[in-house]
Amino acid sequence: MLLGCADRTCRAKANRTYREKRWGYTVLTITGIYQNGQISLHETVDYVKPTKVIVTFLEEASSTNTNQDKLIVNLYAKGNITFKQAQALLNHDNWQQTAKMLELYGCQLHYDTDDFEADLNNLYLFDQNT
Repeated sequence: MLLGCADRTCRAKANRTYREKRWGYTVLTITGIYQNGQISLHETVDYVKPTKVIVTFLEEASSTNTNQDKLIVNLYAKGNITFKQAQALLNHDNWQQTAKMLELYGCQLHYDTDDFEADLNNLYLFDQNT
């Protein structure tokens, strides 16, 4: 069901919408707000019959997490914690997430002795298990 239109024969404003072909469908992306169980679209659309939709909720990062992330990146940049420690503190599942976060804040990646020793230890443990 399409919500947020005055009636079912709304007109789309082509200069602000985003259309593309994907998965055998024409995809039209429009921003909106979800509040009190209702979705209000920022633009009107031109659909007369019922149409399938996908609703994606965009949650903003809380300022607490952002400040915590900045602190962790700063500690890493100053050499106070290792990359692995930063990864653990940021609750990242893989190193790519951590590298992306550090890059986002303009932090230069470095590979120090502690990282090297941790990697050697992991390789040793891997060899013991195989």
